[in-house]
Amino acid sequence: MRHLGAVTIGLVALLGGMTAPLVIVTDASGSSWPAGPSLGLSTLAMLAVPLAIVSPLAYAFRVLGTRREAIAWRARIVLGEPLGIHVTAQARRGVSAGMVASGVGLVAGVGWQVVADWATLGGSGVAHFEAWGVPTLAVTLAVCVAVTAVVYALAAGRVASAPMGASAARAAEGAPSRSETRIRLWMWRGLAALTGASFGLLAWDRIWFARGSASDSVASGLTAAVGYATFAFLVGGALLLMRGVAFASAALSRRTAGALASRPLGAAFAAAADGLAHRSRVRVLAAGTIATVLVIVACVGGTVAVNDARSSVAATLSPPFIVAALDPSESFDTAPGYEPQALPTSLVDAIEGDARIVSVPFGVLWGAAEPVTDPAAGAAAPDSVLVVDPARLTAVSPDGLRPLGLQDGTVTRGNGAGLANGILPWETGPAALDLPAGPLAAFALPTAAFDAFGTEAWAEPAAGAAPVTGMMLWPAAGVTRDELDAAITAHVGDTGARIWEISGIHGSLAAIGLRETGLLYVLLAIGVALTVALAASSARDRRTELATLAALGARSASLRWVPALEAGVTIACAALIALPTGFVLAMLGTHPTLLRAGAPLDAVETLWDLGWELAHLGWTMPVLLAAVALAGGVVAAGIVGATMLRGTPVDELREAEKEGAL
Repeated sequence: MRHLGAVTIGLVALLGGMTAPLVIVTDASGSSWPAGPSLGLSTLAMLAVPLAIVSPLAYAFRVLGTRREAIAWRARIVLGEPLGIHVTAQARRGVSAGMVASGVGLVAGVGWQVVADWATLGGSGVAHFEAWGVPTLAVTLAVCVAVTAVVYALAAGRVASAPMGASAARAAEGAPSRSETRIRLWMWRGLAALTGASFGLLAWDRIWFARGSASDSVASGLTAAVGYATFAFLVGGALLLMRGVAFASAALSRRTAGALASRPLGAAFAAAADGLAHRSRVRVLAAGTIATVLVIVACVGGTVAVNDARSSVAATLSPPFIVAALDPSESFDTAPGYEPQALPTSLVDAIEGDARIVSVPFGVLWGAAEPVTDPAAGAAAPDSVLVVDPARLTAVSPDGLRPLGLQDGTVTRGNGAGLANGILPWETGPAALDLPAGPLAAFALPTAAFDAFGTEAWAEPAAGAAPVTGMMLWPAAGVTRDELDAAITAHVGDTGARIWEISGIHGSLAAIGLRETGLLYVLLAIGVALTVALAASSARDRRTELATLAALGARSASLRWVPALEAGVTIACAALIALPTGFVLAMLGTHPTLLRAGAPLDAVETLWDLGWELAHLGWTMPVLLAAVALAGGVVAAGIVGATMLRGTPVDELREAEKEGAL
């Protein structure tokens, strides 16, 4: 338990190593790009939120792990040593522990990144060294080491500051004075006020999106303000959420204790109910940490499940064949508007009338090309979108592209087909397609489909009805790919239309690849292990009380079950609060439009997407992990309870004093 604080912050360093632009692996034909300082800064900014989440966890682990050492510290302080000596010594120990844990995490993260990218490319990748990755990793290491040192120093100050007459358990708690309590209260109030103000600004920006109609200078200032507010809200919200979940789980445990105490269930249940109702602050800290870990497990597990479900939808809607009247490489000089080349009506009718083929027609809507500023570089490809009827896609997948957020006014990102170039900025956010009638506004979704799709209802008011420039084709039920190929070839004949055979599956939703999947399983396993360790630590804190009860005549056979009962109730209550909280966070975080400024805010579509996410959350893995944590915690606490009462009550009291529970 003593080293879990440094290890927890080392996980943030692991994440930093996986995302830092030090070694970038591309395919054999590709080339690296200069990472530049912006990519390094974005990596550091991204680590702020997980660092804010794990720092309180690291502090809790350090407090729980140094209770034995606190006895010696307090004795020396009574003999005249200043408290600052111990705090400074622990800060230095934090520096050395942070160097080891965070350094190993960084190296492991970079190695994991390279191996995973290499494996994704089938072992044929080429590694490129990026100079900006070095200062990024150096700053990441420095920040993680500094946070570890601060955590060690604060924990030492807490456990060593109690008077010598107090028990070691209370010394570990470091009961604050009235002034310290007042300061903490105002700190939490200030954090809540800052988080609330940030939320208000983000809500105003989401609903009205004033940046979209403001001048460049005003929009730039608003964008900066929204960026700062987002950072403050994420960090402050994470800290407040952790505190709220901890208090809610503790309150539920106390209510459960009251229910147990009101029923004649035996001495073990009565002792467990008393321990749950009057837990020390150390055990409250352990219970809150368990709840926080389970929130993270549920949020990560739910996010991965929803993203995988959306990736499955995108893969299903990746057609094996396309028949088109154009080659995009020959159409860059097309005037803004619909692509004039269209498939022959007879070919369209023949394909749609063939029961072996499931078809979805589309048009291609071009925007104005950017002015050529460098003649040597050639003309840039203009923006373009495939315009489809979303209802036609339901013949291939029951909900079409609706789970990816496609609705009137949104455009998916393309990933693989190359028929459409998408709309700048080619990433999430408001965009516009420049047409003769004026800019056609759209919101670029965070999700990637087979190509950049927009709806007919969105395009028709500005550009009119779309001619059928191409058709995406899938085999009907029971039809093989070869049979589909033969049918398409027979229909096309000498019409001059082009047949594109699409190899592989495109449109994966920023899919969780080997790198993220491996990290996910590591984090989930660590979460379960931490839950079990915290349950065992909380059980040891009961050694004094159980030994006292045994000395007063309570049966040891009954008392052995008390730690297991307490651990079971604590973890179960934490899971009841934490799992729904984590799932709600996963739903909000993965929603394609709800929290994204500039996106359409249609109540029907928003609620439909939330319902779809709820149905695809993947409850099994987080609930199973919570069940494993519950079983492991009960077993671990049961083992601790069984070993506690093997000796006489005097022996147990002596052992409790050694462990810092007396």
